[in-house]
Amino acid sequence: MLKRDALFISDLHLRSNQCEARKLSAFLKLIRPQLPYLVGDVIDLRAIRFNAGVSERFWC
Repeated sequence: MLKRDALFISDLHLRSNQCEARKLSAFLKLIRPQLPYLVGDVIDLRAIRFNAGVSERFWC
C-alpha cells in the first residue's frame, strides 16, 4: 500500500457507461490518499438524466 498526501482525480463520469468504478475503488485502496481531490466531471448528469428518465428542463 502506498500512502500519499494528495491525489487529484478527474473525469470519473460516474453513472455513465464508460465509468470504471470498480477499478477506481481498487486503485484507491492501494494508494490510500489522505486528501483525495475530485476536480472535474465527477458525475455524468446526462447519463443520470437518461437513466432516471428526468426531463432536461429539470436541470435548467
